[in-house]
Amino acid sequence: MATENNQGTPVLDLAGKTPEEANQILLTHVINLQNQLLTQRNANGRGGKKRTPKPVMDTKTGKVYHSHAAAGMAVAPEYGMTVNNFVWYAVIAKDPKRFKDISSEEYTTKLEAQNKPAPAKSGK
Repeated sequence: MATENNQGTPVLDLAGKTPEEANQILLTHVINLQNQLLTQRNANGRGGKKRTPKPVMDTKTGKVYHSHAAAGMAVAPEYGMTVNNFVWYAVIAKDPKRFKDISSEEYTTKLEAQNKPAPAKSGK
């Protein structure tokens, strides 16, 4: 349906099409563009490699969650916290040994400590 001009920009040929056909072609093209954008974005909404959720096990209940965010949202009410996508960090701060990473069998806080930036030095 879409061809490219000499600059590589998609060009839709709608000449001789009825308004309904032209609308369908445009709609199909827009949907294809949206799908391309979605596959290029990762969980943070930035372009690049898609992030894979890391499954974790709740050591208190034995339940396995498919991601840190899902685990945090599931147990947040136990700690009186508001449920949102980032509550995982607050839960871990409150109870560091609550979850274990499934792939390495280590407590999640050990894994995250490797990725934390070093504390800022005081100006003394």
